Amino acid sequence: SGGILLACALSACWTLGSFSPWLAWTGKEYRHMHLNSTPAGFGVNSTGTLLNKLHSTLPALPILGVNASAARHQAQHVQLSPRLETLSGAEVVWQAPSGTVRAVLFVAHGCSHAATDWWPAATGCSSCIGLPEEVNITRHALHRQYAVVAISSADRQGQKCWSASSPIMGAGNSTDTQQVVEVLTTLIARQSWNGLPIYALGASSGGAFVAVLAMGNFGPKLQLAGVCSQIMGVPNQLLQKYLAATKPQAATKPGAIVGTDAQLPLYPPIIFVHMPRDESTAAHVAANMLTLTQAGVAVKEIRVGPRHLTPGLLHEAVGAEISHNQSTAIWAAFRAGGLVDEQGQLIQDPRGADWQSMIVTGKVPGVGQMRLTPDESPVSEVLNVLWAGHELVSQTTTETLDFWEQAGKPLKRRSSRA
Repeated sequence: SGGILLACALSACWTLGSFSPWLAWTGKEYRHMHLNSTPAGFGVNSTGTLLNKLHSTLPALPILGVNASAARHQAQHVQLSPRLETLSGAEVVWQAPSGTVRAVLFVAHGCSHAATDWWPAATGCSSCIGLPEEVNITRHALHRQYAVVAISSADRQGQKCWSASSPIMGAGNSTDTQQVVEVLTTLIARQSWNGLPIYALGASSGGAFVAVLAMGNFGPKLQLAGVCSQIMGVPNQLLQKYLAATKPQAATKPGAIVGTDAQLPLYPPIIFVHMPRDESTAAHVAANMLTLTQAGVAVKEIRVGPRHLTPGLLHEAVGAEISHNQSTAIWAAFRAGGLVDEQGQLIQDPRGADWQSMIVTGKVPGVGQMRLTPDESPVSEVLNVLWAGHELVSQTTTETLDFWEQAGKPLKRRSSRA
């Protein structure tokens, strides 16, 4: 697309210089990341200095961990009936809640993923694979009467990352931005969702994409009411440039109206969900939060820490795909293979461990029917969440939706159309 390498999937390897027309996010393995870099242009020399600067201005927050309530069962009664379509050349999976629709939620996957991750296979989407964290977010949003729209990035042959664009960069829309805008425009008009708040949640590459999408000028009908960027920040220089362009301008003469740049919307409330084990991403998030707070933007942070693997957790997280007996057998195999200690704490990053072989050699029943391929495996995703290095999480969904609704205007209601 002509964009530059802007962020690596885990530790946000920023390359800025001048802004490129399109900002491209690519993904790399966690073990290849440099964890001590800091955001370009922020004017600090260490991660610790940057974090201290932010947290001296904001209240301390607890790190979510073993004592956090994931609320996984809160919305389990919600019936999932996805609909797969191709709109404006993009792969789209969506579902409206039964009854009234209160808001629209666009969800953006990370690199190596797709829109089909957010629902299990069903009549309306036979290619859906239903990863546990994505599905749990979908369930919670539908439970809150949000219509959920997942769109796959345009890159379906490479790393499947997103490319973003904004008028502040002085260029036209990237393919991803154009497709997302067209898809949302089509669905909102077709399903009579006009006037409803539009929220956007993304992880990693998708998290950066939605954060930049909020800088777009797509008219009042597509102005985002709230954003959630998980495990990723955005280039702070870009954010500073955008906020400078949209802040109230000084009056040129007495009595003049003080307004904002008419071509750009004010930045919406944003919540960052990240994992402090990834120190570089934490530093970029800290820079973004300080910049946004100083500009008067509503901002919130949730830090997610490591959690323990218990014998029954995989069954609880994944559901019927992994029985309680299989979950217990996998836990025993991981203990024997040295992946977890006697308390269930992961000893090493699962992305660098051969946990699949542990399951096979541990003679876990039904292993032949289990999905064990990374980025398609529910076991892989749960392990990544427990390690808390770089993974989409659903345990923060309720808090995210609460933040949006409290920070924004009261939600309207529309009758749902199938």
